[in-house]
Amino acid sequence: MIEGNQIFLRPIHLADAAIILEWENNPELWKVSETPGPFVLSEIENFINTSNDLFAHGQMRWIICDKNSNRKIGALDLFDYSAFEKSSGIGILIADISDRGKGIANEAISLLIPHLRNTFQIEKIHCMIHSDNAPSIRLFEKNGFKKTRETSFKEKSAYFFERFTV
Repeated sequence: MIEGNQIFLRPIHLADAAIILEWENNPELWKVSETPGPFVLSEIENFINTSNDLFAHGQMRWIICDKNSNRKIGALDLFDYSAFEKSSGIGILIADISDRGKGIANEAISLLIPHLRNTFQIEKIHCMIHSDNAPSIRLFEKNGFKKTRETSFKEKSAYFFERFTV
């Protein structure tokens, strides 16, 4: 567990399957993700069982929880992990619109970055953001990510951002 001021991050558990299924099956969130369509519970459970070991599976999901209530607010995903390149992709979800704009995503990323460096020796993190997603662009730029190129993502213009953890 990684604890901050208003949140804590913890690895995903099988008990999170129902809320993950709800988040993953929200069509409003598909606009910014690579979700091809609805999932079933067994797919989510399989994902959870294979997403807690960054070294073995190249991905890891952290649940973002409210520090006072333990309420599950969202998730931080690591993906495309490369031990050779000491790099990983990162994605973040703050599921409920009423939780956005409160600094939760900023705190989550700022908590996770030193952990990635110290625990997994990750030196470079990257993400892709649609060019019309101004809040996410601001979030990642605020956390030291630099736009390195423009590309296309799901038939939309997108920016590729990178950050070194050192």
